[in-house]
Amino acid sequence: MTLVGGHCGGCEPSEPECEYRKQICTKQRCQWRDAVHSGDGHSCTRWSWLSVCDPRFNRFVNAVEDYAIFLLDPQGTIVSWNDGAEQIKGYTEPEIHEEHLSTFYTDTDIDDGVPQANLETAAAEGHLEDEGWRVRKDGSRFWANIVLTAIKDDDGMLQGFTKVTRDMTEQREYKQQLWQERDLTEQILDTSPIGIFLMNDSGEITLANDRVKDILGVTDEDLSGLVHSAPEFDFIKPNGEPIPDAGLPVKQARQTSEAVFGIDIGVIRPDDQHIWLSINAAPLSDDQSAEPTKTVVTLKDITDRKQANEALTKLNTASRELMDADPQTIRDRAVAVGRSRDTHGQFGYPPGWHRRDSGLGPRRQQRPAGARPAVPRSGAGCGRRTANNG
Repeated sequence: MTLVGGHCGGCEPSEPECEYRKQICTKQRCQWRDAVHSGDGHSCTRWSWLSVCDPRFNRFVNAVEDYAIFLLDPQGTIVSWNDGAEQIKGYTEPEIHEEHLSTFYTDTDIDDGVPQANLETAAAEGHLEDEGWRVRKDGSRFWANIVLTAIKDDDGMLQGFTKVTRDMTEQREYKQQLWQERDLTEQILDTSPIGIFLMNDSGEITLANDRVKDILGVTDEDLSGLVHSAPEFDFIKPNGEPIPDAGLPVKQARQTSEAVFGIDIGVIRPDDQHIWLSINAAPLSDDQSAEPTKTVVTLKDITDRKQANEALTKLNTASRELMDADPQTIRDRAVAVGRSRDTHGQFGYPPGWHRRDSGLGPRRQQRPAGARPAVPRSGAGCGRRTANNG
C-alpha cells in the first residue's frame, strides 16, 4: 500500500521531522499519534492513520487487482492507492492524490449528498456496506460494491477510513439476466393451459403454477405437502386396474433417467372426483454426468376427451350390433326407442317430433282396400268436363 505523502515502512515514520511521533503497536497493526519534537517544539500536524505494520501486507494489498483498496483521511480525502484501484477506477496515484471521495460518485449522488452521508454513517456506526453506480476516470460507469470502515485511535477519535471497492458490473448483469429469465418462466407458468410443476429429489413439489392446483383440486398448503407417492390420490390405468407407486410416470422417469411422454392415467381426487390426465415427466440434473436431482412434470386434463371417446365407442358398438341384427330385431329396437323418452336423440325421431316440423308436410293417408280414388273437382288440374267425355 502506497501512502500518498508518506508510507508505513515497517513501523518507521518516513519523514525526518516526524521521527519522534509516538508509536503504539499491536500484533497486526500500528497507529501513529502526533508527538512534539524534543528540540524545537515542532509538532507533526499531518494526518495519522491505522496501517498494518508488516511490509509484506503492503505488498500484498498493492498486488490485489480485483479490489480497489485505499485509505481516506477523516474528511474523505484519498491518502493511499493500490494497483487494483488504478485498474478499476482508471486513475494513477499522482492523478488521484488528495482528491475527495466524491470523485467516484455520479452527479446525482453528489447532489443528493451521498458521499458525505456515507462517511458520516461509517464514522458513527464504524462500518458501511453499499452498492451503487460509480464513475471511472473516462466517465464510464460501473456497479460497485463498497465497504467503508472507520479508523479510530485508542481514545475513539476518528483517524480516517479504509475503503474497499469491487467492480460488480458483470455479476449485476448476470443477476438481472436471471431475474428476467425467472420473470419469463413465471409468465409462462401463469399463462400455460396445462399444469406444470417441479419436483425435487425428495419428491416434494417446489414450484407449480395455478393450473396444477385447479386440476388436482388442492390448495397451496396441500400442494406443498404432496410427494411423488401422493397417498391422497388413487391412480388407475385405462383398464381400471390400480397403479402402484413404482408405476407412476414420475417414478419411471427417475428410475430410468429418461423422459416419459403421453402417459394417460385416471386419478381419483381427495374430493372423490374422477379425472383423466395425460402426463409427461422429464428428469433434470445440475450436471450432465450426475444423477437427476429434479423432475419437471406436466399435467393435461383429458377428462372431456376421454368421456367423448368412450361415448363414441359405445355408439359405434351399438351401430355394429344393429347392422348385424335381423330385421325383426331392428323393428323391435326401433319400437322400443320410440317408446322411450330416455334415449332422446339416439335413434329415430325425438319425442314430440311431428312430420310437419321437418318441412315434409303431413303424411299421406292410405286408401281403404277397394276404394276408388277421389275425383278431382273442376279446375283442380284434371281439365274441364265436356259432352264428349260424358
